[in-house]
Amino acid sequence: MKMIESAIIGLADEVTMNPDIVTSNAIRYTKYLMAHKEETQDVDAIESMIHEISQYGKWQQRIYLLSVLTYYSRNNKYIIEMIDYINEHFDDISLASLNFIRNQIEVIAFKYSSMTSKEISIKKWKLYDRIMDKYVSFFTDELEASIEPVNDDLVIVFTEQLIGTEHGPTKSALDRCKILIEQMKKKVILINTAEMLSAVGMVPFYEAQGGVYNKDLLTRELIEWKGVSVPYVQLKNNMPESNDVRDIINVIKNLKPSFCISIGGGSVVVSLISKIMPVLTVGMVPSNIIPTLGWFQTYSKDISSEDIELLDAVGRDESHIIKAVFGSSIVSIQEERTKEMIGFKNTDFVILLVGSRIKNETDDIFWNMISKCNVPDLQVMILGINQDEADKCIERFDELQGKVHGLGMMDDPLGYMCAADIYVNPNRRGGGTSCVEAMSLGVPVVSLDYGDVAVNVGKEFLADSYEEMCTEIEKYCVDKVYYKQQSEKAKMRAERLLNAEEDFVNVVNEFVERIKY
Repeated sequence: MKMIESAIIGLADEVTMNPDIVTSNAIRYTKYLMAHKEETQDVDAIESMIHEISQYGKWQQRIYLLSVLTYYSRNNKYIIEMIDYINEHFDDISLASLNFIRNQIEVIAFKYSSMTSKEISIKKWKLYDRIMDKYVSFFTDELEASIEPVNDDLVIVFTEQLIGTEHGPTKSALDRCKILIEQMKKKVILINTAEMLSAVGMVPFYEAQGGVYNKDLLTRELIEWKGVSVPYVQLKNNMPESNDVRDIINVIKNLKPSFCISIGGGSVVVSLISKIMPVLTVGMVPSNIIPTLGWFQTYSKDISSEDIELLDAVGRDESHIIKAVFGSSIVSIQEERTKEMIGFKNTDFVILLVGSRIKNETDDIFWNMISKCNVPDLQVMILGINQDEADKCIERFDELQGKVHGLGMMDDPLGYMCAADIYVNPNRRGGGTSCVEAMSLGVPVVSLDYGDVAVNVGKEFLADSYEEMCTEIEKYCVDKVYYKQQSEKAKMRAERLLNAEEDFVNVVNEFVERIKY
C-alpha cells in the first residue's frame, strides 16, 4: 500500500510541476497504479485521487489522465468528461491531435460494451462533425465546386486499411470491388488511405492503439482477388498529412468518378471528398450506425427508435440509412484439423472463442459462466490470443486451469474451427466475420443480443443472459437432435451471408437512385 501511496504522490508532483506535458515519470506512475489495482484496498479512493490530480494539468495531462481513469474504472463517465473537455478546449488542440484522440475514444467504445450509451454516441458523432468541419475549412480551395460531368463507369472504393486475406475489412473491400467489376460492369480503383488509427497527431493516451500498415503493398498497382484484378493505390503511412490529402482530392477531381464507396466511415480523406461528390459509407460494424459525412450509409439492423433519436440529434434522419445484409467472405480451409490433431480427446466438448481482443472482451462474469457449465470434458479453444494471455483470463478460476487453450493467430483459422463443437461469443461488439466462418462449417453459435455477432447469426442463436447462455451450452452438449438442427440452421445462415452479392448490387442501385434527387 505504501508503494501505491508513493505512486499517487509522485503522479501529483509530476502533474503540478509539468502541467503542459505528460512526462515519462507520470506515465510510469499511472502504469504502476494500473498494474497494482488488485492490491489496492480502496480502489474508489485512488480513482478519486487520480481525477483530482487531473484537474491541475493542461489539455495533454487532462486527456491522458482521463484515458487512464477510463481503463482504471471502466466507467463511461470519463469518456463523457473527456469529450466535454475537448469541446471546451477545442481550439487549443491541433487538428491532427483532435483526430487522433477521437479515434482512440472509438477504440475504447468498440472494446468495451460498458463504454457505449446513447449520450456517448451522440457526443462522439457531434465531436466527429466538429473535427471534420475544421478539416473542411482547412481545404476550402480544393472543395469549392462539385464535379461535373462525371465518368458514369468509374467508381472509387476507399478503405482505411488493407492488410491481408485473414483481415475481415480487407476481404470486405475486395469482395465489393469484385461485385462492382463483375456484376455491375464498373471500372474500379481501390484506394487505401492508410488512416486506420493513424499515429499522426499522437499525444499520450493510455493503451493507445495503432493501425497496421502493410508496406509491401505500397508499390502494388493491382490486387488479385478471386479471379479479378483490382486496380490499387496505397497512400503513404503519414495520413492525413495535409499536402497528401490535398493531392488525393485533386486526383479524385481529375478522375471524376460517378460516386465513391467508403469501407468504414472514419476517413478524413473520404469525409472531405463527400463534400464534392456522392459517397456511400459501408460500415464495418453492422450493429451500429457510425459517424460519417457520407451521403448515405448501410445498416444491417432494423432501425429502432433509439437509432432515430441518434440521427435526429446529429442532424440526420432515417433517409440517411440504406438497409443492407452485411455480406461476409471466408478463405478456403488449408487442412481440416480433428480434435486429436490439436491435442484434445475425441470425447471433449470444445468451445470456440475467436478474436485478438478476447483478453479485453471477456471478464470474470463470462469466465464464471463457463466454469459453471455442467459439461463433461469441457475444453475452450481460443484463436487470436496466446497461452499466456489465455492463462491471464482465467487466473481466478482454478476449475478452468488446463482447460483453456490460447492458440494464437492462425494462418488457417477455419482448419482449426473444424475441431470446435460450438462458437461462444462474449459481450462484445466485434466478431462478425469469425462467427460466419464457424457457421459455414456447421458450428452453432451462442451469443448475447449485442454487437456484430448478434446481427449476423440471427435470433435462433441468441441468449438473453450469461445464465441462459450456460443453459444453451449444456443443451448443445447433451441434446444431439437439437445440435444437428442448429448446425443445419447455422450452415443456411452462413450461406445467406456468404452469398450477399445481389443484396450489395441492390444497395448500390438504391444509392444511385437516391443521389439523383
